[in-house]
Amino acid sequence: MNEKARIKLDKRQVKRDEIVEVRTMMPLQMKVEGTPPNSTEVRVRPKNVSCKVAGIEVFAAEIGASIATTAYFAFKFRARESGRVEVLWKMESEPDFPLPEYVTVI
Repeated sequence: MNEKARIKLDKRQVKRDEIVEVRTMMPLQMKVEGTPPNSTEVRVRPKNVSCKVAGIEVFAAEIGASIATTAYFAFKFRARESGRVEVLWKMESEPDFPLPEYVTVI
């Protein structure tokens, strides 16, 4: 899958109800379809991205055809409990690509 996909939290330990910023990036990939000499390169792009914190969805977006070659999203959420922060990139023709991180509420 995409080895350069990233997720970054500005804080990993926060107080209850503190704001946490999430930044995520997914460089688009090219894949070859068909057999030579009729093969073509097709961009594999995400169709949507979402984020769940401790199992609760806090962000979701559908992505159109005019996405940049490196898809980048930044958003904030209010941390109410400790848990897994998972950004899930849903790709058009590839398996879903989850990026996990953790936040601890002290």
